[in-house]
Amino acid sequence: MKKSTLLLTLLFLSAVVFAQQKKTVHQTFPVNEEALTINLEVYGDYELEPWPGNTIMSETKIELEGAPPHVLKFLMEEKERYTLEISGEGESITLLSKDKERRQIQYKGADCYENVRLKLYVPDDFEVMSDKVLRRKE
Repeated sequence: MKKSTLLLTLLFLSAVVFAQQKKTVHQTFPVNEEALTINLEVYGDYELEPWPGNTIMSETKIELEGAPPHVLKFLMEEKERYTLEISGEGESITLLSKDKERRQIQYKGADCYENVRLKLYVPDDFEVMSDKVLRRKE
């Protein structure tokens, strides 16, 4: 095999290995009937979408460039970087990010580009009081 062909092959394979990694993660959280307030302590920007039902569903779309697939898997499973959880009971519950500080991702000394879009589907019997508080409609 010629050197130029080998070099082109290696360049192509490295581009495939470090192609943009994409993943969409859904999580659901019950909202009890006693809950009058939902507090949002979620990292970064998010979009709220009302929907029928008594659960909150999150849709997290993750794009990671400059790293192989195992890095994204590690961030999701081991570091729980994109995991949300719910706490509280009674009249007030809080939806919060497990990782509250997202540091720059690096792979082999190079910075990786991360784009995260979060959409929260909230029960339609709640209204937005502020960017961090939802209150059940009367």
